[in-house]
Amino acid sequence: MRVQSDATIRTVDFVNGHLVFILSDGFRLKQPMSRYPGLARASAEARRAFALEQNGTRIVWKSLGIRLELNELRTAR
Repeated sequence: MRVQSDATIRTVDFVNGHLVFILSDGFRLKQPMSRYPGLARASAEARRAFALEQNGTRIVWKSLGIRLELNELRTAR
């Protein structure tokens, strides 16, 4: 399934060791949290403290120094 190019990140959930990015078109991108060790080690409170930037094409955890781009998430394997 292909993600619409104009879709943006709406939110992120943390489910069973995975990050699940929920996009504006309803699509979900699932990534193993082990790919992001800083998030894997972070507390639940720190994980919830994210901000969306660049009109929803970037998600940032400022306190953890982590920034993820939607285009990178789409191509991650």
